[in-house]
Amino acid sequence: MDGVQNDGLLLVLSPDWIIRRASENAHKLIGRSHVQLVDEPLSKIFRADPLHSLRNQLGRLGGMPGTMRVYDTLLTDALDRYDVAMTSDERSVLFEAVPTQSDPGELLGSVGHVAARLDGVKPEKIYLEGARRLRALLGYDSVALVGIGGDCLGESLRGGLNDATCSTQPACSIDDHIVAVGDLEGPVVPVFPRLKDGQSAPFATLRVLGDEVSDTLLAEEVKAVLQIPVRVQGRVWGAFVCQHRRPRPLRLEEQAAAELYAQFFALHLQAAGKA
Repeated sequence: MDGVQNDGLLLVLSPDWIIRRASENAHKLIGRSHVQLVDEPLSKIFRADPLHSLRNQLGRLGGMPGTMRVYDTLLTDALDRYDVAMTSDERSVLFEAVPTQSDPGELLGSVGHVAARLDGVKPEKIYLEGARRLRALLGYDSVALVGIGGDCLGESLRGGLNDATCSTQPACSIDDHIVAVGDLEGPVVPVFPRLKDGQSAPFATLRVLGDEVSDTLLAEEVKAVLQIPVRVQGRVWGAFVCQHRRPRPLRLEEQAAAELYAQFFALHLQAAGKA
């Protein structure tokens, strides 16, 4: 589906940061029409400081594909503050911005402490404890650790839920990308210019799920989902599938914290001989 979630702004840039496409909610978020944004340099739209920081961070990737984030930043002279993610590949750069939801660093600063509680966990319990600790960190109703083949290896549920009411089905195929949908019933915002076929930004943070997957999750009373890949020695081993029974605002720091936790967890998997 060629559209994005209503929570934030998506801009598709050329390698030299000229805006080629823009989500059609731009006027609500930054006060500029999506039509006016196309073919403008990004530097004419936003303040120089956050763009300079992002450009420096992307430069550290050495031309390799990857995502960099900055938090709680002023993009324009308005008072609204945003968290920003930029993802680059050989053909384009994705610029995504969502409203800041909490004090920057609060969640990321807790990851090491939470992950440290995996120290000493018996190997036969590492899957379950991995899911429990991530649920404690993020506060989702359920967190399941799912293997690359789709098998549920361990699951942690909020009190009052049981296995019969929780789905461990991944939101999509398990690969190297995060899936984060804050409201499965939320509106889908088109990206201008609209494309007749396909999805222009299949790995955008703000991307939406297909109708069939969304309908399946909604039938199980899931309203929000976060799927974080677990990588072991450079390969995707599985994923944490987080689900919530109410919509949740998208938080880029939450995604970064979950990624960092997954890295710690992968080290514990290897140490326990369970990878």
